[in-house]
Amino acid sequence: MQKLFTEGLRGEAQKETEIGLVPESWEVVPLVSLLREPLRNGHSAKATTDDDGIRTLTLTAVTQRDFSIENTKVTCADPHRVRDMWLRSGDIFIERANTADYVGLAALYEGAHDFAIFPDLLIRVRVDHTKIQPKILIEWLLSEGGVENDEHLAFGTIDSWLVWKLTGGVHITDTTNASRTLLFDIQNMRWSDEMCALFNVPMSALPEVRPSSGRFGVTTANLPIPSGVPVSGIAGDQQAALFGQACFAPGQAKNTYGTGSFVLMNVGETCPAPVEGLLTTVAWTLDDGGDWKTTYAYEGAIFVTGAAIQWLRDGLQIIDDAAETGPLAESIDDTGGVVFVPALAGLGSPYWDARARGTIIGITRGTGRAELVRATVEAMAYQTRDVVDAMAKASGTGVRDLRVDGGASVMDFLLQFQADQLGVPVIRSKVAETTALGSAYLAGLAEGVWGSPADVTENWAADGEFIPATDRARPDADFARWQRAVERSRNWELEG
Repeated sequence: MQKLFTEGLRGEAQKETEIGLVPESWEVVPLVSLLREPLRNGHSAKATTDDDGIRTLTLTAVTQRDFSIENTKVTCADPHRVRDMWLRSGDIFIERANTADYVGLAALYEGAHDFAIFPDLLIRVRVDHTKIQPKILIEWLLSEGGVENDEHLAFGTIDSWLVWKLTGGVHITDTTNASRTLLFDIQNMRWSDEMCALFNVPMSALPEVRPSSGRFGVTTANLPIPSGVPVSGIAGDQQAALFGQACFAPGQAKNTYGTGSFVLMNVGETCPAPVEGLLTTVAWTLDDGGDWKTTYAYEGAIFVTGAAIQWLRDGLQIIDDAAETGPLAESIDDTGGVVFVPALAGLGSPYWDARARGTIIGITRGTGRAELVRATVEAMAYQTRDVVDAMAKASGTGVRDLRVDGGASVMDFLLQFQADQLGVPVIRSKVAETTALGSAYLAGLAEGVWGSPADVTENWAADGEFIPATDRARPDADFARWQRAVERSRNWELEG
């Protein structure tokens, strides 16, 4: 533990890096080193040249298990900047799309300089400013980072670091955070021998996994808070928000309208099979007299919702303050046919299209700023319906109601429009900070403040309920037009 956790957190690790030409210090990975293992395992590679002379190599049926980089480094680039990079044929780069990133082969123009364009998808990874892939960060630290694998070594997510600091050395995590490491078996609720072996992760260094509610320790001395305070609740932010919204029954769901939006739906105590377009996650685990009770959830991540309002203000400069959004949207009866697909950072669930780009369609001479603002607000609801419809299809039961929080949830117009689109009630929480509320509920259950989730349900309060319109014709027609606009925005970076 002294090796990593005593150094504290570095704020610069969260910052983005603008990348232009590839720095000379970066190492370029030969194509053969990346493809050696998949080809050895029987996968085929197909080379093609299109009418413009662009050479592309596609590798078929690649999975994470078949893929190996073997202590090499890859070139990392923001997709908006990748066309400024001069790469040799066969070089590898990473393109970034919000939190979802892709490793690919550089498809290159013939000529004096090979010019990188977007590649076919090989494998999804995550990248940060260090150019290291976090999914193999532990292996990299042990092999190249100067960290020794001994009895003092410990790895963990941010919650593990916080508990370690608060308690003076308790090394634990909960099931919701463990499930996000790619090293945790969410069906059997334990670290995966297979995944740890695949990435050469020493299991002895990983934290003990416990339920989300329980006495994890107490605060130690020499902290700016009193000593002896119980640490009794741990959960990931969106899972905590689901708990804070008291979504304890299968089919209950919540949406947090922030810069982006995160929709989670309770799917019960049986781990569902993976479905296209959605994430399967641990919602929470409770200890029922020594018997772990795990609730699972479907999750959909929407990259841009509130960020589109910021773009109207700071980019287009058609509003001065976000507070103008609601009144402007309500000042007109409809958008006049304008649809805005805010794929400003690609599209998240259920499309996962990093090459999609923002699209405003249906503009006429009668279009003004009110129409653009209303189209932006409506897009929040359409994107949420995309995710909720995918959840309904996957679960076979549909969503009972949608509980909402976050900054944009103050707009009554948005929530009524959302209810009309979904055809189910939309309920605004009285407490906006549902992530903090959910964490408090988990801690309170452990310490006897509440006896059961039923007590939490009684404590939860709504600030408003929005009932859907009975006539489905108009909402469904509007949504069909939205879907047509989405199709026009997709794979835009491949066209021109």
